[in-house]
Amino acid sequence: MLGQAYSQGELGLAVDYAQAVAWYRKAAAAGLAGAQFNLGFIYKRGEGVVQDAAEAARLYRLAADQGYSYAIYNLGICYRDGTGVKQDHAAAFAHFRRAAELGHLNAMSELALCYKDGRGTAVDYAQAMRWARRAADQGNAVAMTTVGALYGMGLGVPADRAEGVRWLERAAAAGEDTAKSNLRNLAAAGFAPAAAALRRLGLE
Repeated sequence: MLGQAYSQGELGLAVDYAQAVAWYRKAAAAGLAGAQFNLGFIYKRGEGVVQDAAEAARLYRLAADQGYSYAIYNLGICYRDGTGVKQDHAAAFAHFRRAAELGHLNAMSELALCYKDGRGTAVDYAQAMRWARRAADQGNAVAMTTVGALYGMGLGVPADRAEGVRWLERAAAAGEDTAKSNLRNLAAAGFAPAAAALRRLGLE
């Protein structure tokens, strides 16, 4: 907590990444998963230390091995992008699934995309919709975009472009740029509900 206070400028302390690193290291060495994760995040960003993606991934793994969902998800991102580890979509999928099963919303959204695009696993539109909908129902805007796309293309569910637009509008209202782009494309193609959604959002 003291490391976090220095990292975030909390508890009346000025931001001091060197102090944050020092305290996170002590807690991480004692086996605290949250400190291992936070120290990994600092190495990823290079705050108070030399940026080191491999060290970030190593620290995420220590926390992930203790079931820390945020670290499991971040390690999945490392494997997805090949940062600090060799790119491995199957490993990314496995980490996203594990974190999603622990309730991590962003992991649910990433897992849905893995199933939708066949990244690290076989294409399974029903599973893509299942996980995207779980995250979307809890407010994840990227997942809302995925739900909208699946409805629009009739993948995993019967095609329903109007329902797709409703989800895209919700995502766009939450600031999701891909949803805005999809709505503009639909409107340009002459789909009136998309044009109406853009007007409601002030995005004409």
